[in-house]
Amino acid sequence: MPKGTIHKETSILRRAPLGYALEMDGGGKWMLDVKNSARKLSGERVTVEGNQ
Repeated sequence: MPKGTIHKETSILRRAPLGYALEMDGGGKWMLDVKNSARKLSGERVTVEGNQ
């Protein structure tokens, strides 16, 4: 089964109404499927790598 497109983005991790989002520097958001332990990184600049 194909894995899809691989993405690697660095930006600010923010709490969102339904979990967490990566708020991009140029605007826009990526909604993330991450564990609740990500809360300790909320507000920090992080790098996220995964496939869509």
